[in-house]
Amino acid sequence: KLLKSEVTTSVAVECLGANRFGFDMGHSVGHEVEFVHCRGAFDLIGRFLGEMKATPGRAAGRSLLDDTLVLVLSDFSRTWPSAPTCDHWPTTSVIFAGGGINPNRMIGTYDVASKPVGLQGYLGAPIAIQESSGLAHRVPRSADIVTTALAVLGVSGIRIPGGNGEIIGVRAGT
Repeated sequence: KLLKSEVTTSVAVECLGANRFGFDMGHSVGHEVEFVHCRGAFDLIGRFLGEMKATPGRAAGRSLLDDTLVLVLSDFSRTWPSAPTCDHWPTTSVIFAGGGINPNRMIGTYDVASKPVGLQGYLGAPIAIQESSGLAHRVPRSADIVTTALAVLGVSGIRIPGGNGEIIGVRAGT
């Protein structure tokens, strides 16, 4: 409603999960319960995106989704189930949706050739990232997500400590 009424141009939503402890349940309740919670969250995200797509945008022939960048992310992911419970994983996923995004793409994966880091799973695989010094092929970092989102919004020249670059293939036209 806030986006539709143009009261604001941005909204942040936190999904705390059914137990108000987030989705950090894999240590004790197992994968089945965690999957149900995640499925519910993704159902709500899908309905939210559908509502945005059905809402007219500012220009003729455009929707609110066409005029909005949507990011769905988590602070961590889970190791693959090798037991009834699982542990944190150092890699996670980010969903980019909406205006300015190349649709229907998956960029990146995890590197099954790398050695698992204890219970932490496998590391991310290198992808193409445009850094200020040129094109690099490396594992993406959080700063790259921020830089990519800013590039989609038309913001450039922001330097994030620790290094950052735009992930190639996310922004329309890249």
